[in-house]
Amino acid sequence: MATEKDLPLCDGCRDNFYNQCGKRCWSFEGAQVVEAFRIGWWTQPTSDRAYRKVVTLSCHYAPGQYAHHKEMPECFPGLTRVRGEEPFDARVPVATGATP
Repeated sequence: MATEKDLPLCDGCRDNFYNQCGKRCWSFEGAQVVEAFRIGWWTQPTSDRAYRKVVTLSCHYAPGQYAHHKEMPECFPGLTRVRGEEPFDARVPVATGATP
């Protein structure tokens, strides 16, 4: 369950408007803190680098900005790192760790 310290995770959510004047969005009470894979709304999912691993609330909803996936799509089976975690050389295959 989400607590008051998790309220900053509501930033960017369409329903964050309701978190004003001591009131809370109706989804906040039952929300859970989860890890998700975020992709920009207009970003083409042609590469594993199009996704960013984020910590957010299970109810977070931001149409027209980005979408959240619970898991990485199956078309990227060897993915071990995603954009935003740690820098890595794009020429090195991530699944094997082999050098170019």
